[in-house]
Amino acid sequence: MIWTIVSALFILTGIIGAVAPFLPGAPLVLGGLLLYGYTTDWVGFSGWAIGIFAGLTIFTLVIDVFGPALGARGLRASRLASIGAFIGVILGVALFGPLGIVIGPLLGAFAGEYYSSRNPQLAAQAARSTFIAFVVGTAVKLGIVFAMAGYFIQHLPEYPAACCGDEWLNIAFLRGAIPRQEGAGFIYLLL
Repeated sequence: MIWTIVSALFILTGIIGAVAPFLPGAPLVLGGLLLYGYTTDWVGFSGWAIGIFAGLTIFTLVIDVFGPALGARGLRASRLASIGAFIGVILGVALFGPLGIVIGPLLGAFAGEYYSSRNPQLAAQAARSTFIAFVVGTAVKLGIVFAMAGYFIQHLPEYPAACCGDEWLNIAFLRGAIPRQEGAGFIYLLL
């Protein structure tokens, strides 16, 4: 049961990490899934699902690095703005730490477009395009992370009833104030 709690904490931290630039969201959720699968002898886990989730995790990392540059380019920014956004991701993280993944591409796209066109309005538009790409990338990461979290919840047994009996449920749910539903499993421990 302790490994289930640790896995759930990995997953909850990963969900936060999908929107917070200082935590690797999808890798944490995948780590929680792998830990839970390993400690339960992979009962009910699909190799295909784990493989797809691993591929999607790599995709989220690619979104973090290349998303702002591709977004700037896709929304009619110059080639230099895209290069600036890419360099901005790398330098932003190095100079500003975790927040650099947001600040760096904005500044890089602005600088690249301004160097290319000498027009501050076009440079601001390139920075705005980069920010839009960041928001869309974050939404995609959230979708992937929630899909993995749903897979985790789907594979949880009903631990409260199985390990602790109905006495625990009465204490945990304020003596029945919260109705118990079948199939919700470990999510009760998180309430």
